[in-house]
Amino acid sequence: MRRAYSLLLYLLLPFVLLHAWWRGWRDPALRMPLGAKLGWGLAPRTDAPLWVHAASMGELRAVAALLHALGAKAGPVVVTVGTPAGLERARQLFGAAGHDVRAAVWDLPGATRRQVAALKPRALVIVETELWPNLLAAAHAQGVPVSMVSARVSPRSFDRYRMLAPALMREALSSVRCIGAQTAADRERFIALGADASCVQVTGNLKFDVPEEQGVASLGMKLRARWAADRPLWVAGSTHALEEEILLEVQRQLMQSAR
Repeated sequence: MRRAYSLLLYLLLPFVLLHAWWRGWRDPALRMPLGAKLGWGLAPRTDAPLWVHAASMGELRAVAALLHALGAKAGPVVVTVGTPAGLERARQLFGAAGHDVRAAVWDLPGATRRQVAALKPRALVIVETELWPNLLAAAHAQGVPVSMVSARVSPRSFDRYRMLAPALMREALSSVRCIGAQTAADRERFIALGADASCVQVTGNLKFDVPEEQGVASLGMKLRARWAADRPLWVAGSTHALEEEILLEVQRQLMQSAR
């Protein structure tokens, strides 16, 4: 199954490269180092870093909580991120702390093999849901232990995995030594996908463990006093395309129901 999966990725690669080039041409902020995405020219590491991988910007809050909890015990750290926006934000968050921040390679056999070989990590920690079969296979083949933290599988993704690639998911999860699931439902989904039940524990969502920055609470109270001192207030702190329109409609319905 993984061979078929990899063949499909190679067939799609020219279109992926063209799409990535087109996005970068239209918006420089979306440019990614395409050579690095293929695992070419990667700077080697010889200090056995802890490798922490996140999909995008949304997972970086959990990465921050993890590295804060580990502190000096983390030792040298490499953080990889899959998207341009996430890569830039990771550099802002972790670059100043001396951590090595890099673009994650695409999940091709050669690219993942080259990245694992270049990093030579003592362990790979995957944040939330990054079930990339070739990455996990490359880590396993080179003796790198893999764990997942703040791990989750949505019902929609679970149904897709079960329908399209159950054998591929079983193989991928068989190389993961430890999974810290966000909820009991996530734990059951990982087990149903093929993870060893003894390796999956419910540990919660790391995003709630980020230490509060000094002064944030008092700043929040000042903003509340300025915007809504004597009325209910709700905040949509992270929205995607078209969601603002949905939220405005909800607000209209709330206002009508309160009359």
